[in-house]
Amino acid sequence: MGTVTGMTTGRTDGAFSRDGAELALSTYLDETSRIAYVEIFDVRDEGVVAFERLDGPEAGKVDWDHLATEVSAMTGLPVANVADAELTLADGRTVDATYVAFDVPRLDPDHADLSRTRLSDAYLEAHGLDAAPAPRM
Repeated sequence: MGTVTGMTTGRTDGAFSRDGAELALSTYLDETSRIAYVEIFDVRDEGVVAFERLDGPEAGKVDWDHLATEVSAMTGLPVANVADAELTLADGRTVDATYVAFDVPRLDPDHADLSRTRLSDAYLEAHGLDAAPAPRM
């Protein structure tokens, strides 16, 4: 797999930037997985970016561990999970999506639940994610 080089997005203060996270995700999918267009959904959950669930050959183009590593490097925030779920969007529609959840203080514990994760056991172990993080206050 290639590497998205020379790109940093988001904020320098460690706060979550939805625009930066969306840019990092779409850049990764385009440049590394060669998926030219993926619809990014308007999700209002803090620390979560979601996109259309990839099926068939498109899904096989993505190395989910590498995506998490690269998107984390580009945004400066650790990735807590990459998973599939049915999500309710800001406009009220419900869609099947894949989401990237970043380890931010107000992350909904459901998004950190690793029961649906696309990340490998090796990635989870290497990043100390062998169990869902405890809810933060």
